[in-house]
Amino acid sequence: MSFLRGVAPDTVLLLVGYSFGSWCGLRYALTDPEVAALVAIGLPVRIYSFEELERLSRPLGIIQGSADQLGSPDEIESLLGVTNPRGRLYLVDGADHLFTGRAPEAAGRVVEAVESCLEQIA
Repeated sequence: MSFLRGVAPDTVLLLVGYSFGSWCGLRYALTDPEVAALVAIGLPVRIYSFEELERLSRPLGIIQGSADQLGSPDEIESLLGVTNPRGRLYLVDGADHLFTGRAPEAAGRVVEAVESCLEQIA
């Protein structure tokens, strides 16, 4: 992150992480107030604890497959209930954790989530 700040010091810092990377992104965002928002893809709530989401206090978008083996939409919605501002779930209907055969749709949802987060911090 220090390198990126050196290259683009006036750029908004928005983290995007997939699966384990989303857990890492959350943990990092909680330690760095310069992280403006977080986009998590395939949140593995059945493997890692995401209880700290309530402390994020920044825009959050979660892209999740409706058939994700590591976290159902209901589990994600439950987590979003503790976020402030309230995070948003971007569902990819029928997709599993790897978004098998659904990567283009998942990528589109990532773009939507990033755009929404940027609007919230503008």
